[in-house]
Amino acid sequence: LPPVASLPPGARRASPARGTRRPPASALAGTSPGTSAAPERSSVAPRRWISGWIHKSTNADPPPPAPPPKLPTAEKLRWVELIHLSGEIAHQNYFQMLGLPSSATTEHVESAAEERLAKWDPATLPDSLVALQPMAAGIVKHLRVALETLTNPTRRRGYEAQLRAGRGTPALIAEADRASQARMRFEEVHLLMREGRDAEALDAMAEVVELAPDQIDYLTATAQLMLRVDGTKAPSARKNLELVLDRALAVDPHHEETLMVKGELLRRLERHDEAFALYEGIAARNPTNREAVQFARLAKMRRRRVGTSLRPSAAPKPEAGFGSLIDRLRGGRKK
Repeated sequence: LPPVASLPPGARRASPARGTRRPPASALAGTSPGTSAAPERSSVAPRRWISGWIHKSTNADPPPPAPPPKLPTAEKLRWVELIHLSGEIAHQNYFQMLGLPSSATTEHVESAAEERLAKWDPATLPDSLVALQPMAAGIVKHLRVALETLTNPTRRRGYEAQLRAGRGTPALIAEADRASQARMRFEEVHLLMREGRDAEALDAMAEVVELAPDQIDYLTATAQLMLRVDGTKAPSARKNLELVLDRALAVDPHHEETLMVKGELLRRLERHDEAFALYEGIAARNPTNREAVQFARLAKMRRRRVGTSLRPSAAPKPEAGFGSLIDRLRGGRKK
């Protein structure tokens, strides 16, 4: 498989547990351009989680409901205010939620929170706004967390440290928490790959990409595992691979490691002209990518021989030291 950058930021390289048997070198070797691919499964069960999280991560939330046409002006204004606050409160810090400066005393926090909790209590909304009760409940939840945090001296000090670090909103706190969970889960994937349990590692990536659907290194690792485990013969395997690669390239259309994986997929599908065009683009942008440069040179040689075709076995072998993300996670190749 093509070379890929190191672990995502924050991830540690774990070592296999003592007593764990290391797979033979032949099992650790990646599929290089000059070697035949590992035997592919003739049929692959659809990985429905792939299409599921891609659909979830690429589809916007539905628009909020419009106020009823005959709603009185005062209630219509409250309807609009509630919807606006429901969308904004997760991006406000706790002081902003309460309309207070960061120097506010505990008494000021309690007073402001009490006023806002009473205003947005779902149980006190008029019948005309009953459809917005779930949104009001979300607002109240954030306000209660703000109240509990800012009136507890220990929790307030910890929160103020988060605020100074630029992570003071619920959205940013949740994002950091998901990223941390994804790194921890990826460590487990890392260990599975080191033990040669690629199929289990691929299944475990479901949770990783669910937690961090825009982390391109996770998407690329998923695609590489799919190439190794599922291959490309089954239609469902090809569709899943294309979904993951399209998602990754939507995040960054010029991500070199992802493009190298796509090139490998195109070569396996014997779409060599497309693959070589991809490698030539990579080589033009990064002349230090020796594997892409080798393929680009091969493409030029092929054009000089009009009418000839290039089989995968004729592709150049990568230079020593090159390996995929999977190979490095599993201990790397011996120098």
